[in-house]
Amino acid sequence: MDIRSLKYRIPEHSGFTLVELLAVLAIIGASIGRFTPAVQRAPESGRQSLCSNNQKNVGLAITNYQQAKRLFQAGNDQVTGRFHA
Repeated sequence: MDIRSLKYRIPEHSGFTLVELLAVLAIIGASIGRFTPAVQRAPESGRQSLCSNNQKNVGLAITNYQQAKRLFQAGNDQVTGRFHA
C-alpha cells in the first residue's frame, strides 16, 4: 500500500471558515458589550467623588473658621442678597 494512494489530502490553502470568523466576531461583540457600561460609569464615579471631596472641604473650612474665630462665618440671605451674622 502506497501512502500516496490514500484519499487523505493536505489542504492547499490555509484560511478561516465563515463559521470561525463569525464566532470570533461574536466573542469580540460580547466583550465590547460587557465592558462598555463599566467604561461609561468611570467618569460619573470620578465626578461623584470630586463632589463629595468638595463638600468635605467646605465642611472642614467652616469648622476651622468657627474654631479659630469662635463664631460662625456670616451668611448670605438668598432673597435680599444682604449679609448678616
